[in-house]
Amino acid sequence: MQEEQSTPLSLSGPFDANPYLYDYLHRLRFSPSGGVEMLDGAGQCLNTRVKGRFAVQARDHGSALVQFSDLVELKLKPPLLAQTIDQGPFSSDYSNLVFVENPDYQNEEPIRTLAPISVLVTREEGLFPFAQQVMWKIGSAEESPCLLYRVRYIFETDPLEHVRDRRAGRPYYQQIGWEEPNIRYYYCRDDEQTLTALELAQMGISLP
Repeated sequence: MQEEQSTPLSLSGPFDANPYLYDYLHRLRFSPSGGVEMLDGAGQCLNTRVKGRFAVQARDHGSALVQFSDLVELKLKPPLLAQTIDQGPFSSDYSNLVFVENPDYQNEEPIRTLAPISVLVTREEGLFPFAQQVMWKIGSAEESPCLLYRVRYIFETDPLEHVRDRRAGRPYYQQIGWEEPNIRYYYCRDDEQTLTALELAQMGISLP
């Protein structure tokens, strides 16, 4: 009998670290054309946006060396702009407020060039459940929203480490008692399964 061959590690689509955290963003987006976008933000605020290129050199069926090149940090611009319907001042109840696309958003302006980096990435299969953070009231514990992944990607070093300085002074990271979970573990959004705590329990899966 011919031994079944596993698929070599590949990267495509959005990958999030700590995807269960509320109002938190730490994302790598890989495109089939070889482009990569890196985003970091929290607390209703985007800290940094980086774009560049990536190439994958397979080591074996479970790991690869990912080379990031042509990296530039871009000037942050809001995708939407607030304006009034009649171009006048905002009303007291904001009833004349509308949001329109920012025509300058796609005009990418580099503010600094970043050094190329190479990161070893390992693909690990298993069960990776999380209780999703929410700010609204849940009817019962069994109805609590959860996320389940069956694959995670372990980055030897976080590709966004070199722009960590953009977090300086942000209140979100200065909350008393708050400690950021490991940012070297990334999960592909395409692998995400949304369940309730009850559904997880019925599958025999326990939350960490």
